[in-house]
Amino acid sequence: MTKEEKAALIREQASSGLTQANFCAAKSISHKSFCQWKYSQRLADQGKPAFVELVAKPSPAMPLVIIAGRFRVEVPAGFDKAHLSLLLQSLPC
Repeated sequence: MTKEEKAALIREQASSGLTQANFCAAKSISHKSFCQWKYSQRLADQGKPAFVELVAKPSPAMPLVIIAGRFRVEVPAGFDKAHLSLLLQSLPC
């Protein structure tokens, strides 16, 4: 099946009012395949995913939250880095 045929079926399902599963059953199409077509089309429509660099800036009002295994450590602004390092090293992760 061509990309154009798959895209036509995706449009037809969207305007049919049927669920994907019911539409696929009526058309004798594998529901799993239909979902894969739809996912592939959505990725193609969006283009390639881009990575964006995020830079966290500490805020005096918000503590730094570190989750290490089952431990959650909230570090207030201005906390001594050496003490934080010792604390994190002592956690049994």
